[in-house]
Amino acid sequence: MEKTIEALYQSIGEVIPKSIDEAWNKAWVTFEILEEGVNVMECEYETAPDKAKRAFMGGFALYDLFLELRQAMEEDDSGSWRKAMLVLSISGKFDMDFEY
Repeated sequence: MEKTIEALYQSIGEVIPKSIDEAWNKAWVTFEILEEGVNVMECEYETAPDKAKRAFMGGFALYDLFLELRQAMEEDDSGSWRKAMLVLSISGKFDMDFEY
């Protein structure tokens, strides 16, 4: 069974904290489709309490979830985005922006 867009957001939000091995406040993930078969994912977070910015490995699970999200949004007629930018706070609140 295919996941809904909301379920994919939830799954993405669950994978990110598991990928960060220290206290954090906020995480950013940018996923960009450069061309067919060439994608770039950048993952960063802000540490708590010193607010230093560090990279983290999102891994294949996060990478695959962004690809699934793109496909689900295409099937839902939400558009075929080229870039997705996620900001997740430790409270669970998130913002997701897309470039088409």
